[in-house]
Amino acid sequence: MRCAMFRQRLISGFGGGPKEGETVRIPRQSWTLYENRGDSRLLSQHLEPAGAGALQQAFEALKLKLSTRLV
Repeated sequence: MRCAMFRQRLISGFGGGPKEGETVRIPRQSWTLYENRGDSRLLSQHLEPAGAGALQQAFEALKLKLSTRLV
């Protein structure tokens, strides 16, 4: 299925977008059907990292930031 997301929403909500091969969750989206073409698309409103999630990533980033200040 095709999936799209507007660039401004991606940059503001995911910090620049997911990296190649990264798995994400799409908790808020809308689904559109183009009857003339028989085509459908998922329009993402919000992305979240899958797996450990955003909280884990924020923790790791803070840990790295604090460890560089101590050195």
